[in-house]
Amino acid sequence: MEDSILNKLTRTETSIKRHEKMIEVGDKLNRLKSNSDFNSIFIDGILGAELKALANSLCEDTLTPEKEEKVLKEIHLRKWLKSILKDIKTNHKKASKNLKDDVEVKKQLLNKDKI
Repeated sequence: MEDSILNKLTRTETSIKRHEKMIEVGDKLNRLKSNSDFNSIFIDGILGAELKALANSLCEDTLTPEKEEKVLKEIHLRKWLKSILKDIKTNHKKASKNLKDDVEVKKQLLNKDKI
């Protein structure tokens, strides 16, 4: 097998492993999301109702600067977690498509070597 094909094959196999890992993480998140306890506690509670309550607490007249800073940190943390969940979902979708493409490239590279 010539070096350039071998290099492309190595890069493709690395890409396949990376996409398989993204799919695995996305599948795990999907399983969690199908769990009603996870949804109730984490999605609806911590990232839903509690996030809204924190945002509403910023309007309180008795809010001290220290409390405001703490609340803002909590809000940012929860938004960051929501962003991570969204990224996992997006990466899962992209990785599924890219994995199919990479597998096809690998087949083509292996077929070139047989010629």
